[in-house]
Amino acid sequence: MDSQAQKISSSAMVSEAAARMKALEVDRLAVVEDNEIIGAITDCDIARAVSAGLNLTTTPVKYAMTLGGTEDHPAEALANAAGTREDG
Repeated sequence: MDSQAQKISSSAMVSEAAARMKALEVDRLAVVEDNEIIGAITDCDIARAVSAGLNLTTTPVKYAMTLGGTEDHPAEALANAAGTREDG
């Protein structure tokens, strides 16, 4: 995968996020709403959704994702979602 973060809409279904993550061989996707990054969906978020009994084909990503983050800048959020962030 290249260093550009992969993104998914907050209204996409969790099953779509899981399929995209598998196809791209990544463990997280940046979640966007109105062209803004609002969080990330990770493999752990998907596992929690499964264990909570959510239907992955009818549950939007926004209900399973990790909100926000500690990033001060969207580029940092993208780097984290891409797994390319290097902490000094």
